[in-house]
Amino acid sequence: MATPKPSANTSIRSPTSLTLLTKVLHRKRPFLVPLIDRHVVDRYRPITGQRKPTAAWPGLVKALATDLDSNAAALAEIRAQLCSALGSDVSPLRLCDIAIWIEARS
Repeated sequence: MATPKPSANTSIRSPTSLTLLTKVLHRKRPFLVPLIDRHVVDRYRPITGQRKPTAAWPGLVKALATDLDSNAAALAEIRAQLCSALGSDVSPLRLCDIAIWIEARS
């Protein structure tokens, strides 16, 4: 059977963005995969020197890991309070994402 040729009306999908990919993967593995969106990229731009998520990814992940390590005690305290109040767990990565969003909105 011959493969049909695409018509002029057929749109070709572009590759999935890193932002979309990390949002989907973070939902599945919230303790492993960080959310990478424009707020996170902008927050770490002074460290990475990059504006595009794909270019910022390596340096951003290292800087985020450093922030998670250096703020582990504070994040554990916030996490315990939220877990008690909400009855569900929130990953340290998600807490960092929330803090970055709050910072970006202020």
